[in-house]
Amino acid sequence: YQRVGASFPVFFHPVTGDEYAMARREVKTGSGYTGFDVEFSPDVTLEEDLGRRDLTINAMAMAGTTLVDPYNGRLDLTDGPLLRHVSNAFAEDPLRVVRLARFYARYPESRVAQETWTLACSVVDSGEMDSIPAERYVAEFRKVLESRVAHDSCMTRFLTMLFTFGVFDKVEFFKKTFSKRTKADVDRMGVVADHLATQGFNDEFVLMGLLAVGCTDPQQTKMFGSRVSDAFGPIMSLQQFDTNPRPGMAEELVGLLRKHRSLTTMSTGLSDATVVHRLMWEAGVPMTQPEAVLPLVVLIAATTSAEVDSQYYVDRFEGKELGEQLFAARVRAVQRKFGEFQ
Repeated sequence: YQRVGASFPVFFHPVTGDEYAMARREVKTGSGYTGFDVEFSPDVTLEEDLGRRDLTINAMAMAGTTLVDPYNGRLDLTDGPLLRHVSNAFAEDPLRVVRLARFYARYPESRVAQETWTLACSVVDSGEMDSIPAERYVAEFRKVLESRVAHDSCMTRFLTMLFTFGVFDKVEFFKKTFSKRTKADVDRMGVVADHLATQGFNDEFVLMGLLAVGCTDPQQTKMFGSRVSDAFGPIMSLQQFDTNPRPGMAEELVGLLRKHRSLTTMSTGLSDATVVHRLMWEAGVPMTQPEAVLPLVVLIAATTSAEVDSQYYVDRFEGKELGEQLFAARVRAVQRKFGEFQ
């Protein structure tokens, strides 16, 4: 067996790769989500181990064919589910506040127990969440995006719950990353991200759209990945672009893409023109919100540019004339797309 990490008794089977975790006791000895002493031995009971879990719905186990459910997780699971902490051990790992919001986002009918909501708020107030590395927060954002197939409001629910806990005002990661953090800002972040995510856009593009609404500092985007960071600056610089269809719009778009080459790389893995059409002209995101619509407009130009057979022009032109011919071809392609959309 291969042990995973040095602190917890978790092992991978050498053949199947299955994960095995021994029952354990934990004693809080320091700050953050790593400040624990861990004890594991044959006398640690399954009930003791389950007592350290975050939520009752995650504190069930099977012993042979018998369900071990000392904290009524099955009842809470069928009740919405009801997201309820197992014990005050919940507060000893501050990352559990974000996990709670993620579970709330994942299940559209779920609700948070009042006592659990109160406990989560107290964890935020304690300042313990500042001990969590930024990459752990980013990982939680990406896990929310993995839930987008379930329903169309995952990110909105996630951000709303975090807002009610107070993280945007009190946790350094959120204070630094999201310079716009009123309730209206948070709602718009969620709407933009959910529109992009549920229509098949890749995670990088979804995160870019979210950050375009809530963040004004490109330096803070680096932790979300190089593709997001590379494309965020150009997107922010185009925020004043008039997104309403008009004469000359195709030339402007192609020119902007040529200026910001990183944007063209975002087309890989994104949705096709039919989805873009539906998003731009029929979706509930108003055209008056450039931070919501601009990524879609740019996407039209980016995907259209990719459709132009560059090699055809490379074989026939060179130098300045090659650039002019390619530019004109891409403008015509964008114009055709806009013609289809109207």
